Amino acid sequence: MCVDRNAACFDQYQCNYEGFTCKSNVTECVEAHDSLLRKHNELVDDFNENLEIAKRMAARLDDIESCLIYASTLEAAKRCAP
Repeated sequence: MCVDRNAACFDQYQCNYEGFTCKSNVTECVEAHDSLLRKHNELVDDFNENLEIAKRMAARLDDIESCLIYASTLEAAKRCAP
């Protein structure tokens, strides 16, 4: 099979049944993959940060709930949440 100098040969089952692709297509694919991977990692980082915030808030709410349950006066209950 004849291809131009911008083509690269891969294992015949790696890319398609022909086994050839243009280098520019591979470069674009790698750049798109890297961009998606960066976005994925940013989303994972954001999720983990939000999860930590949620855990701290839940713990604080648990503390406030316990304080309110055991408060014996209105003044004691008011002191539960600063």
